[in-house]
Amino acid sequence: MKKFLSFLTAALVAIQLFADYDLKVTSTAGDDGIVKCGEKVTLTAQAFKDGKALDDSLILHTVIRQDGQPVRSVKTPADQAFSIEITMNEPGRAYIRCWLKDPKNPKTVLQFNNPRNRKFKLKSSGIGFFADPDKQRIMRQEPEDFDKFWDAKKAELAKVPLVVKEKVAVKTAPQYAKDFEVYDMKLACVGPVPVSGIITIPKDKTRKYPAMVQYHGAGVRSAAANFRPGFITFNVNAHGLINRQPKKFYDDITEDKTRNPYFQSAEKRYEMFCFMFLRALRALEYVRTLSEWNGKDLVVTGGSQGGVQTLAAAALDENVTLAVPTIPAMVGSAEFMLRKNVESAWPNSYSKEFYQKQDVTAIARKYDYIDGAFFMRRITCQIHVAVGLFDTHAAHVFAAFNSCPAKVKTITGVPDMGHYNYNPQGIKAIGKLAKTGK
Repeated sequence: MKKFLSFLTAALVAIQLFADYDLKVTSTAGDDGIVKCGEKVTLTAQAFKDGKALDDSLILHTVIRQDGQPVRSVKTPADQAFSIEITMNEPGRAYIRCWLKDPKNPKTVLQFNNPRNRKFKLKSSGIGFFADPDKQRIMRQEPEDFDKFWDAKKAELAKVPLVVKEKVAVKTAPQYAKDFEVYDMKLACVGPVPVSGIITIPKDKTRKYPAMVQYHGAGVRSAAANFRPGFITFNVNAHGLINRQPKKFYDDITEDKTRNPYFQSAEKRYEMFCFMFLRALRALEYVRTLSEWNGKDLVVTGGSQGGVQTLAAAALDENVTLAVPTIPAMVGSAEFMLRKNVESAWPNSYSKEFYQKQDVTAIARKYDYIDGAFFMRRITCQIHVAVGLFDTHAAHVFAAFNSCPAKVKTITGVPDMGHYNYNPQGIKAIGKLAKTGK
């Protein structure tokens, strides 16, 4: 009997885990989530299953975060809608983030459907707004020798000849093979690993094409072929790893703390990002050598860690003509490191031991050289940024954007988006280029 009850409990948990839960969120701040200081905003959330309201057997756990205020946490029966009124009297952001939980299985977090891609589930969802984001400013002073530092790094890169170390033709599905050539590439680069990526090139040689370099977010994975009509697309592996290996190859690296790059010391991660940004530049250098390139249109794009690579590439390579960073990470990294209690930029896994044994001020000063905020100040090409308004990175990204000197620039705050890769203005700009680039 006990075995049967255990089986029944496990079955019920499995049913809950795979059920179609949705979180319906609303805000009186409007579609863009932008208001003036002093405006009252109402945020609401209610969970549904298969389109129907839930009963009170589940709990909606809601965290309320408001700049300058303590974090609040509220638990309500899931059959009720959660609602709160917030007024921001100073420039800043407020949001709610919700989890759906079963009190009988407290370790189980039930997942919501992603409203923009139902193939993926979300452990939490929510909605936020921003008061006077145009008044946000990066408070930390950038290093006086920031440009000199990166000029020296680029000089180191230039000493390594651009050599194709490996170019392997990749077989693809027939619907793509008829239109694209695909190659798994390795390029010589400064640092411990090469540039590694997969490039797709249109087979039609009667015209020239714009080129796009795509940078990866955090994680250990293979590069992938991206078949975008009208573009040369170079998908760059963030860590210079071998591509097209079985999933276990990348999982083993991820699980091994001695090999996973994100489990290394703050000093080693700083070095990792410096080399990563130089590989981003080398990838751009390579696509400019291709005879298929149209010689003028060069796009950089990526989300999260890929977003900060996009900022670095656009700031350090004057040939870039369009930058599309989404939810860029590492904007305000040093400020977070020095202010332990603020919600800010990734990477942010700093333990108590880190603060006890490290010269945090010195390490933070090093991280200033890889901070997306200071790259943003140097971007003059067309740029379209997008952030989720309940993502932890949003406040610093708005502040950095306000210092960007580009003549054509937009920033889109998506109220009901967290750390998710969606950039509507960037998508439009890329689509326009695909039609007009020659």
